[in-house]
Amino acid sequence: DHCFGLFGLLNTAAMEGRKEPMVLVGPEGLKEMVEIVMKCSGGWCPEEKFALSFIEIPNTGSTGGENLVGPEGGGFTSERCKAAQPVSLGVLAGLTVQAV
Repeated sequence: DHCFGLFGLLNTAAMEGRKEPMVLVGPEGLKEMVEIVMKCSGGWCPEEKFALSFIEIPNTGSTGGENLVGPEGGGFTSERCKAAQPVSLGVLAGLTVQAV
């Protein structure tokens, strides 16, 4: 869901000169999907761009999808999101990008 914009975000960050590593969080299979798309589109060279690391949230196999508690037990709840402070991801194309 909503995964194809990820590649535009990664390329925009690289064009803006990002050098800090980026952590991508998503469902099981995220790393494989990103690696396949990057391979088919000419590759991703972290030495020239920035390193990517992945946290994959395991699929519970139950109706409704992923286990949003994740392997570390931190969890994603509406309460945690409401209380979380935004983290600046940088400025891309003149826009300040933040995540919660």
